[in-house]
Amino acid sequence: MTQERQPGAVLQAGGRQWSFDRSVNIPTLMTLVALLAGCLGSGFGLYLSFDRRISSLEDRTNHIEKDQSEQKSDNKEQLKAINEKLDRLLYDRAGVRPETRGWTK
Repeated sequence: MTQERQPGAVLQAGGRQWSFDRSVNIPTLMTLVALLAGCLGSGFGLYLSFDRRISSLEDRTNHIEKDQSEQKSDNKEQLKAINEKLDRLLYDRAGVRPETRGWTK
């Protein structure tokens, strides 16, 4: 029993022949083109949104850095004021000032 091979046919292990149609249908081609265009369009849209997101994040970080530097300078000013008050309190103790030194014994 010999079986003849036809073009485009594959001989399987049971003696059955499978025929593959190698032509491309127009609806299939249109679907693939639409799918490719959709993927490219969404990829390009994501790229543009990343650019906007990155610039937004940069603006936020610049704003946060500015606020932190202002807060740091405010803290320094407050610490200087506290230091001056402590120095004044230490100097104004009765045992340190010459005019009040006699009060403490």
